[in-house]
Amino acid sequence: MKQKFLFNLIIMALLFSGCNCNKIASNSKSTLCNSNSSSSNIKNHNDSTKNISSLPINKLLPKEIIAPYDMATAKKNHDVFTYINLSSITPSWEVFNINYMNDFLNNIKQGKKDKIRIVQFSKFDNKLLVDKLIDLDFSGKYINYTEYDMVSQRDIKYTSKETIIFGKIEEIKKNELTIISLKDNLKDQGNRTPLNVIIYADSQIK
Repeated sequence: MKQKFLFNLIIMALLFSGCNCNKIASNSKSTLCNSNSSSSNIKNHNDSTKNISSLPINKLLPKEIIAPYDMATAKKNHDVFTYINLSSITPSWEVFNINYMNDFLNNIKQGKKDKIRIVQFSKFDNKLLVDKLIDLDFSGKYINYTEYDMVSQRDIKYTSKETIIFGKIEEIKKNELTIISLKDNLKDQGNRTPLNVIIYADSQIK
């Protein structure tokens, strides 16, 4: 029981700390989307300047999601979502709809445009909370990452932050964990730290 509790705490720590997986990634054989991360790629993407301001305006305008956003909505929308009951004596991490993430990764591998939403839910003091909500939108060449501000107007709407463009997504297998990370930040090319979007173990899939 203690081992399961510690295992869930480790996963939570990895998700919220955005741990550096460079050593893991170097051994990965599961790179799904390769692209040149030079500034010329961004120019080719939009025939303009080298930074994110050259993107179409609709990529920069804030988007909104009606709140509250619950697990029934996430399931209906085919989101990939996680849930943990922090009020429990032995919190257990659960992952739902992971098959849609597999479909998303396969479409990226084939160069097909696709998008997916990932939501992290938690229950605390008998209240269901949205800890994180992100959209991944594959344009056919790049992955647009948009994270929503979960404390902006929690009971009214969630407003998106700036969209970040990545050139690569990787699925990494490490012991019992599957780690899906974004790499090659095309805005901040000096930042080589992978951005973890979801971490789970097969035993947690529901």
